[in-house]
Order: sequence, then structure tokens, then C-alpha cells
Amino acid sequence: MNSFSLKTLQIEITTKCNFDCAMCLHAQNSLERNEISIDLFTKIAKEVFSGLDHLILYGVGEPLTHPNFLTLLDISRTYLPPHAKIEFTSNGSLLTADFLEKILKYKVDRIIISVDSPFLAKSRKMREGFNPEVFKNLKVLAEAYQSGKIPDLAIETVVSKQNLYDLSYLVEFCAEMGIPKIFLSHLLPYTVEMEKDSLFLPISADAFTLLDKIGELGWEILNQVILTPNYHKFINSEHNSQIQQILNSISEAQINNIDFDLQKIMDVIQKKQTIKNAQRVFKEISNLAEKNHILIDLPPLFAESTQRECPFAARNGLFISFDGNVIPCYNFGHEHKVVINHHERLVKPYILGNLNDPNISFKDILQSSKVKRIHSVLNSISRQVPFCGDCVYSTQNCYYITDNSSDCYGNTPGCNECLYSVGFVKCLFDI
Repeated sequence: MNSFSLKTLQIEITTKCNFDCAMCLHAQNSLERNEISIDLFTKIAKEVFSGLDHLILYGVGEPLTHPNFLTLLDISRTYLPPHAKIEFTSNGSLLTADFLEKILKYKVDRIIISVDSPFLAKSRKMREGFNPEVFKNLKVLAEAYQSGKIPDLAIETVVSKQNLYDLSYLVEFCAEMGIPKIFLSHLLPYTVEMEKDSLFLPISADAFTLLDKIGELGWEILNQVILTPNYHKFINSEHNSQIQQILNSISEAQINNIDFDLQKIMDVIQKKQTIKNAQRVFKEISNLAEKNHILIDLPPLFAESTQRECPFAARNGLFISFDGNVIPCYNFGHEHKVVINHHERLVKPYILGNLNDPNISFKDILQSSKVKRIHSVLNSISRQVPFCGDCVYSTQNCYYITDNSSDCYGNTPGCNECLYSVGFVKCLFDI
């Protein structure tokens, strides 16, 4: 089993927030609203910061609401090696010019601001609490970036049906502001309504093409059955061209090792136009971003199981919640539900240890066989972890889809329906 060397650490410094965003975990769960103590943060810093390349200071909450945010930055710079980068994501409402000036004294390498639309009314609808000060502060941030006071600046956008057609205007907005990067992430569907509002399908592109073809042929057959008095003869006919095409398509898919679930034909039919619209808009904004010299990171619309990557394992990373729990990744930080593959999945916290325990050191956790095992598996997630998207059992009440306890390969915890691993939802950013 390979050894584990921590290089990326995300610390949730607070779960408090001054916004009430519809897509946030806070809107779905009654999470405790609290912040990490200075003592605990200092303990972590002394133990492991010296080996880090990347420190990320945010989680489920607005980091700037922490009353000692500047102290946390000071502690970070004290114990981090000179090359290590500090990053945080903010809603931007508290990032005034005066506060930014104080923050930049600690050599923060990247600030990411959550903005879903350049239009105030839409932003207020999606993020309750959003106000014009965000745009004002963003302008100050952009000026700081342009003058070289901050190395990197980006916008993070949660994309759904609600704001799909705002994206081209958002690219133009960033071009006018001088913001160099945009990260797009799909809506994480905590509810059935949110799943309907999302733009993606958790199946492969090949499965989508196959199911779309079968669906279209199926409608043709249904129409003919309705118009044919002796429909049973029509259905049983070996010479019916549509039925033969369906059977041939299924045989061809099996020969080419394309997994698919016929239960998802209606998903494809219902979301086909949405996906086509998203493909068109994504192409448009990609060209627009290139024209304006903006780097844009677009999420996929389909899930390719052979191309999965665990963002935390790939970066030798871990997540620490505000209360000291050490966790393999952001997704396992707090209990929540996700709607996927026709069912509701309970995602429970998976805790490697708690740093408030005086008998546990962070280094003990890092050297544990549990951490090494998890990272060994997740570093080859495409081979060692199943993906349920195209599996026929994912819509049939399979034992391994109700929660993240385990998967059908015997892995614990279960990452078999992780939307982060297929790139739909983003937790860590590279470009």
C-alpha cells in the first residue's frame, strides 16, 4: 500500500453565512453554525502546515464571517512553507476595499467569488442576501488583480436551467471587469426539484446516444401500435424494421461494451433538449471566453466512468470540518441527501479522526492504514470503484445505492455515485 503525503488541505473555518442560497447545503440541512477555534487551527498548523503545497480556507459557510479571519491568515503564513498557496472562496459581500487590503498583506494567492449571474435580480433570486456591494467589491478585486496585488482571481458559477442563458453575459461581464477565470459547476441535486433543474445526466455519452435512438424508435412503434388494429401481430412481426433496429442497437452496444440502463430512456427523452441547449451555450461561451482571453472550466454533461478522478485523492488532499473532524473529502463533510439515478441517496460523514481529542494527533491520522487504503483506492477510482450511472441496478433499489456506507466492490466508504468524481460538481480548482 502506497504511503500518503498530505499536500492539499481544505479547512472549513466556519459554517456561518450571511447569505441564504437556494443551492446550498444550509437550505437542506439544519447544520450547526459555528467556527473553528484559534487553538484548534494553531494545533493543525503546527502539525502539518510545513508539508503543504496548498491551503484552502472555506467549506459550508462564508469564510469572511469568521471573527478572526486575519489571525487565521497570519497563523497560516507563519507555519506554511514559502511556496505554499493560500486560497479561499467567498460570496464577496464582505470583501470591501479596506478588508481586502488587510487580507493581501498575508500573500493570499487566489480568491474565488461566487457569482451565478451578472444581473442583480437573478443573483438575488438564486442567492438570498446578494446585494450590489458584491459587484462593487468585485471591481476592487479585479483592479487588485490587474495591478499585481493578487496573483489569481476567479468567478465560480453554479449552472442550472435558471441561469444557463445568463452565461454569455457573465463572460462579457468578466471581460469588462478584467477577471481572468471562470469555473462552472453543475447544481448538486439535493432534491427532486433540483435534479429537474440540473443540466446533466449521470450516464455516458454513448449510453445517451443509444437510449435516444431507442426512444425515438419506441415512439414510432407506439404510434404504429395505436393506429394498428391487430397490434399484437405488428409487435410480433420479425420483419418490423423499428423493432429490428432496436435489437440491433442493443446487440451492437453489448459488442462494444457500452453499459446502459433501459429504465433511463425517459430521462433521455425529457432532458434531451435541455442538454442540446447546454451544449450550444457551452460552445458559445467557450468561444467567447477564448476571444476575451478568459480561461473557462466547463463541466461535462455526461458521466464517463473510465475518466473519473477523485479531486482530493489526486491532489493528496484532506478536508477538516470546523469542529475538527478529519475527512477524506468535502463531499463526506456533512450529512446530506442527493437525488440521482431515480433514487435518494444519503451521504453520511466519514470521519477519520477528530483533532479535538487530546489522544489523537494529525500525524497519527495521516499515518493510519485507513487513510492509506482510501487514497490508494481513490487514486485509481476508475478501476477500483464501480460507477452506478449506466448500471441496470441503479434504478432497481440496489442495496449499495441507499447511502455511502460501501459499494458492490467492497470499498468503504462508497463513492459509486460521486458527482464530484465525474466532474459534474467542482470542489477543488486547478486552472
